[in-house]
Amino acid sequence: MKRAAGSSPVQILLLLLVCALVYWTRLGVGGLHSTEAHRVVPAYEMLDHGHWLVPRMFGQPYLRKPPGMPWAIAGMSELLGRTPFAARAVSALSATLMAVVAFGFARRWFGPRAALAAGLAQALMPVMWETGRAAEIEALNNLGTQIAALCLIDALVFARTRRVRILGAITAAAGVVWFALAKGPASLPVVLAVVAAACVAKRSIKPLLGPVWITITLAGGVVGMFAWLILRAAGAEPVDPIYQSPEAFLFEPGRLVGVATLIPAAFIQSLPVSLALLFPWGRDARDEAAGDETRERAFSVARVLAWAWLIAVGLFMVMGVRNPRYTLPAAVLIPPLVGDVVAGLGCWLHPRRERIARVLLLGRPAAWPTVLLVAAGVYIGVIEPRRRGTSGTPVGQRLGAAIADWASARGIEQLRIEADGLIEARPEVLLAVEQSAPPGISFLIRWDPTFRWLQDHSAGTDDVLLLLRDDASSDESEQVIERFGGRLTPVIVDNSTVWKVHKYRFRLYLLKF
Repeated sequence: MKRAAGSSPVQILLLLLVCALVYWTRLGVGGLHSTEAHRVVPAYEMLDHGHWLVPRMFGQPYLRKPPGMPWAIAGMSELLGRTPFAARAVSALSATLMAVVAFGFARRWFGPRAALAAGLAQALMPVMWETGRAAEIEALNNLGTQIAALCLIDALVFARTRRVRILGAITAAAGVVWFALAKGPASLPVVLAVVAAACVAKRSIKPLLGPVWITITLAGGVVGMFAWLILRAAGAEPVDPIYQSPEAFLFEPGRLVGVATLIPAAFIQSLPVSLALLFPWGRDARDEAAGDETRERAFSVARVLAWAWLIAVGLFMVMGVRNPRYTLPAAVLIPPLVGDVVAGLGCWLHPRRERIARVLLLGRPAAWPTVLLVAAGVYIGVIEPRRRGTSGTPVGQRLGAAIADWASARGIEQLRIEADGLIEARPEVLLAVEQSAPPGISFLIRWDPTFRWLQDHSAGTDDVLLLLRDDASSDESEQVIERFGGRLTPVIVDNSTVWKVHKYRFRLYLLKF
């Protein structure tokens, strides 16, 4: 049994099995929900129209996020088909690869006993389950962040030869490019924190003079090139793309409490894995490494991981971030520390610290993965279906069929459908409407911010069907009715005057020109 447990192929197979259970089971069940369609619709439009540099959502240039996630979803959808499973498979694959990367680095830094524990810690971190099972940016971004941070730590602290340090710095640059294309500069504090942590751990500025400049130069050049190409393409668009200012996530006076409590909130968010952050500190931790060169090198890495997490979250706090969710990229630094703690059981851990570790590990190393795996099953079977139950896909399918019947009864073969607030809230409704068009009838669905197109094309244009939000958080319906007055006619399809999806309501109006 001990022989099997120490065998890398057996460990990797076990780790992949856990990832399959946590991230791939029932992955395609339920329609798109929350903001998943904000990533999926641009990916489909890339496949249909080739808009690869400037993503579009129902014709509207959309640059709130870089194009990395739509690229990945487009590729996966081309391979597996246009399904929720394919869209979410990007994140599931990213989460699986993150577990493998944590496994590999923990084995390199802390030995074979640490590898499986680190991989399982990454796979079974509860805060990662939602992001690893959704067509969202976070898992893809976190994988790039993990590659950049861990490779840079290896290059600055652990690697012995110049060749390995340079290779690590180059790979770290690839990770920076990866996360920059996925989510822009959101993970940059983590990379900066790694460099600062290396300086703190070594009590020297030598890490600033090392291969980190290879990472900066390569990553800066490639990211700069992509940014120039994207912004040049955006400047050639006939309408201004929709952007998202970083200020939306940064400091405001009303966020002071959230900002001040960000570090403990981020620690709690990453429980129970974040408990490993407590171990690389104190006299006992230093004494455990004294006199053993191998352990001293491992201890240096552990200190850098812990310091880097603390500095990264501190940087997020200084920037004014109050939501611990935005510190999630820093959590990729924690799983290898779990491997270090597990490797020390019955080996080099001080007796008092070993007792603490065993309590935190629920008595034995096999207990905590079992408990977390059961908890993951509860999440997949109970919590996640409730979230996916808020999807607007069923409403969109019913609405699309009803609109098709309405158009067919009036001899309409092509119908332009416009929306603004509903697409902002739940674009999967319009995606389902578009996919529901029967043979002989085509829906031209367009996102029209503030309905500016309607004002510029008021003459010689076919009638347009408008989907207007009408709920407590939006007065869009009233504004548009006031603007276009008697040219708007309420449309009743499927005996419904008001359509509901999650907490949003909307109505249909026909605008006659």
